[in-house]
Amino acid sequence: MKRRLKRTGIIIGALILVIAVIFFVVDRQVSPLLMNVASAEVKEKISQLANECVLGVMSRSSEYSDLVTLTTDDDGHVTYLSADSIRMNGIAYNASLAIQEELEKADEHDISIPLGSVLGSDLFSGAGPMVNVRIQPAGNVSTQYKSEFAAAGINQTRHKIVLVINTEVIIILPTASASVTVSTQITVSETIIVGTVPNNYVNVDETDKMLNLIPDGD
Repeated sequence: MKRRLKRTGIIIGALILVIAVIFFVVDRQVSPLLMNVASAEVKEKISQLANECVLGVMSRSSEYSDLVTLTTDDDGHVTYLSADSIRMNGIAYNASLAIQEELEKADEHDISIPLGSVLGSDLFSGAGPMVNVRIQPAGNVSTQYKSEFAAAGINQTRHKIVLVINTEVIIILPTASASVTVSTQITVSETIIVGTVPNNYVNVDETDKMLNLIPDGD
């Protein structure tokens, strides 16, 4: 009887050791790979979510003339640009609020990744048990504008207003968690300026918080 109990104890101890080794290998080898795959999936999902929210906000005010006023001289040449910071602040605020509200619906944005996809092999891609990945907001959604000028042909310049959205989220896996920041750049408006680029650019709000309308010098 004692010999049987001793043998059973050895078997249980061996099983515990094997399970511990498996968890150790998974934690050291598989978890980093799984986190990399999860980060890529989450960034793609958050970027798509940000685009959808901004499009929803911009559907109510998406014209370039709603955001920037072009002033011309008597010859029709553009002399300066003036940004409507109140309207632009409203767009940025409503977009960040919409994204934050969507992120709080955690269950709707969780994703699942096939364990085989982590191995990096086409043979096992999409195979194996599904690993649930939870997404939780980690802070406020921050936004800022930037202005881009680019040549668009002979004597033409393309002016784009880009909304940069930084979203902090926490990725939660069964074996680990990590905080990531997803940066999404969305063009909210653009136009073609015919003629030389004006020397004067006016923004009626703080340039470090809103929009820098001065093009980079070449």
